Amino acid sequence: MERAILDLVGVGLVLFADRGSDGPMAHSRAPGGELIRRCLAADVPGIAPLVERVAAQLWAELQASSAIESARAHAVASASTILQRHSPSAAALATARAVHCEQARCNAADAAVSRLTQCVLSAAVIEGSIDHAGVHFADARETLASLFRALIAEAASIEAVAPAILAAATAPRHGASPGSEQAAWHDDALDEHADRIAFDLGLPRALIDALVAARLATGIASSSIVDEMDESVAEVVETLDELRRLSDLVGSDDRLEERLLDVARLLREGRLEAADAVLADIVPTLKTPSEDRDDARNRELLVGAIDARGRIAGHLSAWRFAAQHFHCANRACPAEDRVSRWRLKLEEARALTRLAAMPGARFSVLGEAAQVYAEAGGITSESEFPLEWAEANLELGALLLRLGDRQCRPERFLAAALHFKPALDVLTRERSMDGWARGQIGLAHALRGQGTFQGDVVILRDAVFAYRAALGVLTRGMTPALWQEANATLGETLVRLAEETGDLHRLQEAIDLLMPLVAPHAEAVSGRSRTIGEFALGRGMLLLSELENSPGDDGAMLDEALALVSGALAAPVEHLNALDRARGQRARGTILGLMAEAASSAGLMRQAVEAKTRARELYLALENELEAEQIDREVEILGEAVSALEDGASTAQAAQAALSASPDTHHQSDHAGHMAML
Repeated sequence: MERAILDLVGVGLVLFADRGSDGPMAHSRAPGGELIRRCLAADVPGIAPLVERVAAQLWAELQASSAIESARAHAVASASTILQRHSPSAAALATARAVHCEQARCNAADAAVSRLTQCVLSAAVIEGSIDHAGVHFADARETLASLFRALIAEAASIEAVAPAILAAATAPRHGASPGSEQAAWHDDALDEHADRIAFDLGLPRALIDALVAARLATGIASSSIVDEMDESVAEVVETLDELRRLSDLVGSDDRLEERLLDVARLLREGRLEAADAVLADIVPTLKTPSEDRDDARNRELLVGAIDARGRIAGHLSAWRFAAQHFHCANRACPAEDRVSRWRLKLEEARALTRLAAMPGARFSVLGEAAQVYAEAGGITSESEFPLEWAEANLELGALLLRLGDRQCRPERFLAAALHFKPALDVLTRERSMDGWARGQIGLAHALRGQGTFQGDVVILRDAVFAYRAALGVLTRGMTPALWQEANATLGETLVRLAEETGDLHRLQEAIDLLMPLVAPHAEAVSGRSRTIGEFALGRGMLLLSELENSPGDDGAMLDEALALVSGALAAPVEHLNALDRARGQRARGTILGLMAEAASSAGLMRQAVEAKTRARELYLALENELEAEQIDREVEILGEAVSALEDGASTAQAAQAALSASPDTHHQSDHAGHMAML
C-alpha cells in the first residue's frame, strides 16, 4: 500500500507542476515512485517534506474511508495508472491551482476537486480504463478526490518548485540530454538493431544513438523503438537529402551554403539540438531579399529551412514543435504553390498524429490532427495527385477509426468509411495492391464499428465482405500482422452476426477461423489481434452452447469460454473499446451465471452479478439506456438466484448443525444417508 501511495503522490505532484507544455504531460513518463526518485536525485528544494505532507494527508483521508481495506488498496494501486492515462483538462488544473483556502476544506476547493475528478473519471469510464483496472467507480472517485484535496492544500509549495520538478521528471532516463553525443542506453535488442542499420546504411552510430535517446526520453518502450527504428532512420536520411538540396539552391552565397552543410554535419553526428539551433539562426536571414538570390529562390529556401526544422523536431520526438514548424512553412509558401502547401499540411497532421500516440498526450490532439487533415483535403483534389490523395484519405480514415474507438461514437466510423471508399476507387488492386488491401481492411473496420454499435446486420455483412476481399490478396508470409488482424476481426464480425441472427453456420465458421489464432502454440499471434480473437471465440463458445440448448451440460466449453473472455478483458486497455468491454463483461456474467447454476454456487453467482453490473455501467456511459435496462433485469434475476442459493446453504448448514448436536449417532447416520439419496 505504501508503494502505491507514493506512486499516486508522485504522479499527482508532477501533474500539478506541469503547466501544459507543447508535448505530452510529464506525469505519464514513468511510475510515480520513479518520478519522486528523479526529483530527489535532482535535489529539488523541499521535495522530501512536500511528498511526506501530501502522502500524510492522502493516507489520513483514505483511513477515514468507509471502503473495506482490500478495495481501498486496489483503488489506490489503480488510481495512478488511471490518472496517467486520463489527465484532467488544462482549465480544471488551472482552477485547482488558483484555489487558496485557509481551511482544509472550503467550497472553492470542493468545487475544484469535483471538476478534476469528473474530468478523469468520465474519460476513464468511456475508454474502459475503470473496467480494465477492476476497480469500483465509487472507490476510484473517492481515491482521486482525496489525492486532489491533498495536492490543492500544497498548491503553493508545488508552485514554488514546479520548474525543478518538471526538469527532473522529463530528464532522460539514462542521464544524457536527447540529441547529445554522450546519449547512453543499454538494451541488447536496441543495440543490435542499431548496429545493423548503421552498417547497412553507412550512417554514424552516434546519429542512431541520438534518435533512440530522444525516443527513450519521452517514455516510449524499447520494443516500440525497435519496431519503428527503420522508419525513423529513413526520415533522417530524407532530412539530410533535403539539406543538401537547399545547399544547392543558395547560388553564390558561400556563407549560407557552408551553414546549411554544417546543419547536415551536426545531424550526422547525432547533435540534433545543435543542428536545430543553426537552422534557427538561418531562418531570420532568409526573410529578407538577398542580392545573391531572386525572391522566388529566397522564398523556397525559407520554406525549406522551416520545413527542415520541423523534420529535426520530429527526430527529437518533439512532435508539437514539428507541427508548429510545418504550419509556419505552409504559411510561408506562395499562395499559388498549392502542392507544397498541401504536403506541408499533411506533414503537420502526421506530426500531430504521432504526438497523439505518445504516452501522456491529450486526447484532444487526435481531433486536432483530424481537423488539419480536413484542411489539407481542401487544398488539392484527387485528379491532381491521385495516389498521394488516396494515401492521405487512408491516413485520415485510420485516424477517425482511432477516434471512434476512443470516443465510442458510431458517426466516427461512418466518417472513416466515407474516406476509405473514395481511396479504394483510386488504389485499385492493379495499381497498388498493398494500398488496396489496407484500404479494404480500414473500410471493413469502419463498417464493423458502425454495425456493432447499431446492431445492423446489413452493415455487418458488408464488413465481412470487405474483410474477405482483403484476405484474398493478403498472405501470412508476406504481411503476417495485417493477415492476423484481418482474420481476427473477420471472426469477431461473424460472431457478432451470429449473435444478432442466431445463424449457427456463421458461428461455426467463426469458431473454425478463430481457433488457430488463439491456440497456445500460435505464439506469432500477439497484441490486439490475439485479444480480439480471444474475445470473439469466448463469446462464440457461449453462444454455441446456448444455440445447441445445452448451456449447462458442457462445463468444459463454459470453462474455456470464461478463460478466453476474462483473458481478453485483462489485456492492455487499448485492445478493446468501451463497447467491446461492455459486451465482454455481459458475456462473462452470463457464463458465470450458468456455471453457478450448475454448481449451485452463490459465490460464482455474485461474481456474475458484479460482471453484469460493470457491463451496465459501461452501457450507461455509452448512453445506451436500452441495453442498460435489459441488464438491470438480468442482474435482478441473478440477484434472486444468489438469495435462493444463500438461503439453501443456510438451511443445509442449520440441518447439519442440528444433526451434529444429536446424541443419536446411528439416527444421524441414517438421516445423512437419506439426505444423500435425495
